[in-house]
Amino acid sequence: MGDESSSGEAARISAEALAAFARRALEAAELPTRDAELVAKLMIEADLRGSDTHGVVRLPLYVRRLQAGGINARPNIRVLQDRAATALVDGDNAMGHLVMHYAASLAIEKARAGGTRKTRSCWTWHPRWRLSARCG
Repeated sequence: MGDESSSGEAARISAEALAAFARRALEAAELPTRDAELVAKLMIEADLRGSDTHGVVRLPLYVRRLQAGGINARPNIRVLQDRAATALVDGDNAMGHLVMHYAASLAIEKARAGGTRKTRSCWTWHPRWRLSARCG
């Protein structure tokens, strides 16, 4: 019963503390600090939005995949094809959070430059990651 408080309720941890823990775990699995911070932040955001399947519940899997080399910890995320209305992003088998952040940022840049745009990513290891981006 170590996960319960004295009142019998489940113990709670702050989002900041959980993000710090996730960042340290990802860094220990050789993800660079900057990338570990972003992935941890996005995992916590997923949990806070109610997308538990893409939150910290996946942390042990990500750590194992990073340690086994199944996820590229130092990817070269880049644009393969760039057109006025589209872009094809090669994720280089990176954490999906990183690839989708890159692709969403690129889409926002394109939208700001002249209207509705679309990006597509490939070679990323993260199923069905959804990232909402606001453009103002």
